[in-house]
Amino acid sequence: RFNWTGNGTAPAYILEQQKADWLRIEVEDVFETEVDLKMSIHYVNGTTMNQTMSFDIDTGSMGFFLISANLTSGDKVSGQSSAPTINSTATRIYALANRDVNIIDISTKDYLNRTTTFTMYYDKATGFLLELHSNAPDFMTSGATLDTTIAATETNMWTADVIGTLASYIIYIIIAIIAIFVTIVAAVALRRKKPLPPPPPPTPAPPDRKSVV
Repeated sequence: RFNWTGNGTAPAYILEQQKADWLRIEVEDVFETEVDLKMSIHYVNGTTMNQTMSFDIDTGSMGFFLISANLTSGDKVSGQSSAPTINSTATRIYALANRDVNIIDISTKDYLNRTTTFTMYYDKATGFLLELHSNAPDFMTSGATLDTTIAATETNMWTADVIGTLASYIIYIIIAIIAIFVTIVAAVALRRKKPLPPPPPPTPAPPDRKSVV
């Protein structure tokens, strides 16, 4: 997804990017630390653009679609001193399965002091990019910014775990219900402990009226 923010209408090159329907990455060949990938971009008009890319995981010339597998927090993604570092590891749901992912946060500034940020989620077991969020200035349009989001929805690297993912949601629901129940019980307990106000004093009876003869 590409969201452009600026004055007026988004330029033509942004509108073309927004016509992309899906993107697919396929491994075509692996030789030692070198990996050949095929990237296919499908557009809403039915056309597909294919591109082949070669990455070397050891030297770091791998783009951002693939990093080394089984890294942990604090590891660099390659042997290069300038390589990004894994910031943290978490469990997230991708393609209907719980996956351990390595998270990388990057923030840079250009010569005009404009900030570009990236947050990337890589599958820990395979090293493949599963999700990316970026915010960057549109270098072709002054004052405009471009938000980009991609996320994996299908794969043949693992099978969907529908029961497992539903169980995760059920746990969250149970936690929410328990939190609500505890709040209600606490409110009732406090209400019971609060002393009842004393009853109002009885109203005195009116005096007898006797006739005077």
